Amino acid sequence: MGSAAVVAAAAVGIPMALRTTGASMHGAPASLQHITVDPTRVPLPIPELQDLLDQPADLGPLSDGRRRAACLTGLGYPSGTPVLGGSQIRVAGRNAILLVLAGDQPDSYDAVAVAPTCSAADTGRLAATAFTQRP
Repeated sequence: MGSAAVVAAAAVGIPMALRTTGASMHGAPASLQHITVDPTRVPLPIPELQDLLDQPADLGPLSDGRRRAACLTGLGYPSGTPVLGGSQIRVAGRNAILLVLAGDQPDSYDAVAVAPTCSAADTGRLAATAFTQRP
């Protein structure tokens, strides 16, 4: 009789404990299922990123100077940082604005994809890739 009670308690108690603690049925706590990782690489080949340096930038909603300045600040750049190129793209199924900015070294560039709603408070950074100019 005692072992039947233990089995019954386990059958009811374990599922209840999983629900109460937020653990999923796969063994990971629910909070671990929503951890974000570093942004991925921009989904364009380097030659296409280089081509953006020779075209007028298409910055969509970030064409507005105030919004762009706030976005740049949120990304850690000075608000007046020149955008050397840009395009509206999709990253992981989401709309994004690709900003091409000067890198830390001569002839180096940073391509950063952000959400169209990028602001100082929430950049929505989706991807980033560093590249150099063509030789």
